[in-house]
Amino acid sequence: MGQHDMEHVRALARSLAQRAWSEPDFQKRIQENPVETLSDAGLPEKFVEMFLQEAQLSEVSSYGIGQQCLLSDIGYLQDFIY
Repeated sequence: MGQHDMEHVRALARSLAQRAWSEPDFQKRIQENPVETLSDAGLPEKFVEMFLQEAQLSEVSSYGIGQQCLLSDIGYLQDFIY
């Protein structure tokens, strides 16, 4: 995918995110069927998961983005904090 194509995808993603935040019906359709809804709106399927995460819609059914703690034991850092 060329630079021009990526710029188009980014612009489209920003537009779709704005629409999802401002139109509850559109957001509901994304939550119910993200791939179909976003693909129908022009977003390539390979960007759906990334879109959901960046648009803060990652808890859509079957598209939860697992988040791992970078530091699982904060006690390990005490020597550096104090």
